[in-house]
Amino acid sequence: MTLPRGSIYRLCGLLLWLIGAIVTGVLFAVHEKWILMSLCLIIGIAAIVKLFRFHFQNIRKLTYLFDSIENGDYAFKFTEYDGSFSDNMLNMSLNRIKDILVHARMETIQREKYYEEILDRVGTGVLVINAKGNVYQINRSALRMFGLPVVTHVNQLSVIDRTVSRTILALKSGEKQQLSFSTERGVSNLSVDASEMIVRDTPLRIIAMNDVHEELDEKENESWIRLIRILTHEIMNSVAPITSISDSLLNEKESIPASAREGIEVIRTTSRGLVRFVESYRRLTRIPAPNCRPFYLRPFLERMRTLALQGQRESVPVSIEIDVASADLLLYADEDQIGQVVLNLLKNALYALSDERQGRICIEAKEEESGAIVVDVVDNGKGMSPEVAANIFVPFFTTKQDGSGIGLSLSRQIMRLHNGSLVLRSTQPGRTVFRLTFQ
Repeated sequence: MTLPRGSIYRLCGLLLWLIGAIVTGVLFAVHEKWILMSLCLIIGIAAIVKLFRFHFQNIRKLTYLFDSIENGDYAFKFTEYDGSFSDNMLNMSLNRIKDILVHARMETIQREKYYEEILDRVGTGVLVINAKGNVYQINRSALRMFGLPVVTHVNQLSVIDRTVSRTILALKSGEKQQLSFSTERGVSNLSVDASEMIVRDTPLRIIAMNDVHEELDEKENESWIRLIRILTHEIMNSVAPITSISDSLLNEKESIPASAREGIEVIRTTSRGLVRFVESYRRLTRIPAPNCRPFYLRPFLERMRTLALQGQRESVPVSIEIDVASADLLLYADEDQIGQVVLNLLKNALYALSDERQGRICIEAKEEESGAIVVDVVDNGKGMSPEVAANIFVPFFTTKQDGSGIGLSLSRQIMRLHNGSLVLRSTQPGRTVFRLTFQ
């Protein structure tokens, strides 16, 4: 039976070879056989060289393993079947170490992606920088606030306003500042505060940013909804009995005089109209959760144009143009709810152009570098005064004689349910722009 050519047997053979050469060389030296002694010396040196090569062979494998891992190269693999038994066992162990490290690395990457996804979903802008201003991490909300597709250094914020980069660089842990600057989205007012932490021996600052206007709008919207719920509840509790009693009285035909019946009819008609009026305002507090699905923007906008132009007066022709950056532009949203928003904006634009001889509405849709989809509804009307613009999204505020004042409030609420926004970007004569932004 042949023994396996393992490392143990190889090491034992080299040691026996070296010992035999030494012993034989000594014996030849005692008998003064110098030629044979020299030959044994050469054989002994060869055995020592082989021992060193055998020793450093495994060290080279370990060194290669750690060097490759340090450089991020995990594509290597040691041969497990072509060598001796012990070499194959060593190679299998090294490959196992590599697989364990690769698995740990993949888990770390997945965990980082998980936390990045959570960070991108929060409404607070988060910016992580080091002492030199290099950006370690920034979420979508921060990019949206700055109106930039990417930020790798704080100095890049100077394109917005030089005070922005200077304020953020000078901000220390525990401090809180107010930032105000203009972007394509309009004027932004941010509340900024900082905290510090150390990651891998590197001090980092975490800058948290909140849009003051968005917070105020959100609080204002919640206050309006609570007020509407209370008012509609109290009004319905008061009107419902009136409607019920008037119906009951009118059913008693013989006992009610004709003059009284006429008055009761007026009470019933008025109370029913009031009920319908209150129900229309209840819609602000009863918007269902969006049923989001992907759909193409161009055919959707064309349908909205057709619906908006139905019933338009021929004496006041208004053209509605559609400009979509790409025919394949998809929007992931509730098509019915967004259709209600777009249709409301188009009808408002048509009303604003009712006195114009050459009214023109343009719907512009595009995808920004940040990944957000933007839809602008632009008309060439007379614009609106600052007072009207300041109250345009307030519930019950309207400039129409027969308007309810809930259209734009309802539209903004729908956009918030889609994690988007509806803003009035321009009120200049000849160019009024309402912008829908989908993150």
